[in-house]
Amino acid sequence: MHPLPVGDIEVSVDTSDGQRTIKVPAGSIAEDVIRALGLNVSAQIVLRGKIPIPVDEPVVDGDQLRIIETFSGG
Repeated sequence: MHPLPVGDIEVSVDTSDGQRTIKVPAGSIAEDVIRALGLNVSAQIVLRGKIPIPVDEPVVDGDQLRIIETFSGG
């Protein structure tokens, strides 16, 4: 049995507003990063490198993510 993660991790995030490093609790998922940035979860695509990841994907200390806002219209 593995112990639950404790403390904070640092994640580098690139958004349309620029790049920054944020701290989120250990054990966070991509959705938690989006929420920490104050963004609408359903309107974002998260990439790790060039690969899209689901919002329930765990993030780890030192991750470099890119968050792209999606638009739709009619």
